[in-house]
Amino acid sequence: MRRFPAAVVIACALFGCKIEQSAYHLDRGSQLAEEGKYEEAIIEYHKARELNPDWAAPSVQAGHALRRLGRLEEAADEYRQALKVEPSNAEAEAGLEECLKGKAKARETE
Repeated sequence: MRRFPAAVVIACALFGCKIEQSAYHLDRGSQLAEEGKYEEAIIEYHKARELNPDWAAPSVQAGHALRRLGRLEEAADEYRQALKVEPSNAEAEAGLEECLKGKAKARETE
């Protein structure tokens, strides 16, 4: 996991380094997810996507966090968003497949 020195974050905030800011938010989201703070992580992933909408990773990671919270429909939407940006993203495809299986299993138990 990448860690950004405070000076890089401040410089990017001042000079508009959107790609670096996006990476910072993705990294911060990953830290929060590792701590089990999924709701906070999702906010960071969404900030990362807003800054760099052509990057699939924030949507994939948001999907993972939402799956851990049991919010499968929202997770599936995140994986679909990632696949719009990067159609061959295997991690997004696998995540979406897991969501669809989970939703089908939930329907069977109803």
